[in-house]
Amino acid sequence: MNSCTVLIAVTALANGVELIFSNDKDFEKIAKVSNLKIEILRKK
Repeated sequence: MNSCTVLIAVTALANGVELIFSNDKDFEKIAKVSNLKIEILRKK
């Protein structure tokens, strides 16, 4: 897992963000252990 992904997730949670849209599947791992919801964007 990239440290930047963790930093983005922590910053989002600290600022009340409930949902992140990303194409980075590492956020799915973070969502399993936090209140953060993730919507993975699929490339066509």
